[in-house]
Amino acid sequence: MTTIRDEELNFRRLVLPKGCHPYQEQEMIRSFYAGCSSMLKIVFEVASIEDEATRQQMTEAIQDEMDAFASKVERGEA
Repeated sequence: MTTIRDEELNFRRLVLPKGCHPYQEQEMIRSFYAGCSSMLKIVFEVASIEDEATRQQMTEAIQDEMDAFASKVERGEA
């Protein structure tokens, strides 16, 4: 099982600039864990929906939102 710590270490390796200021590192890791907390809240909310079609629709909407943000990043807009 992959843990949040595993993902944090991967995030550090892929995203944190080498030799960045400790303050930048601290703020980025705090943001990473805040994102994890937000996503967990969303997962629990979606999981609590009884109607399977609604759960599927919500899951697709979340994926669409994440894909849209990734596209903005690729275009240099985010």
